[in-house]
Amino acid sequence: MDMERFSGAVHLIRYPRSSAEGIRDYPTYSLQDAALILAMPRRTLQSWVNDKPIFSVAGSSEEAQTLLSFKDLAQLYFLKFVRKHAGLSDAQARFLLEYTKKSMGI
Repeated sequence: MDMERFSGAVHLIRYPRSSAEGIRDYPTYSLQDAALILAMPRRTLQSWVNDKPIFSVAGSSEEAQTLLSFKDLAQLYFLKFVRKHAGLSDAQARFLLEYTKKSMGI
């Protein structure tokens, strides 16, 4: 895989992970990287994360560039899958995500 294309030209500031911070919760992926991994338009992802947040993400949106954790990617993939295959609206997808998180004790 072409790492130049994957990581983008933007220099990201990543802070070291503390020993108390779980690896799945550590913000690592830029929106551009996440869009490539999830095979979805970057603008759609940006809308879900920044413009009309569906859930709060691990990385701070106040910084120059929002970073996403592995858990964030998993939740976004779930939303993409459910919206595509079940034909749910954003509001229905949000409700389903919250219900799933409560059911699993997350």
